[in-house]
Amino acid sequence: ERISASNSVTLRDGRELDNVTKA
Repeated sequence: ERISASNSVTLRDGRELDNVTKA
């Protein structure tokens, strides 16, 4: 898992979550 500069989290699935709103 890595955090992008846009403050979103990119999971290994390739899905991006808004400020870790969903798990």
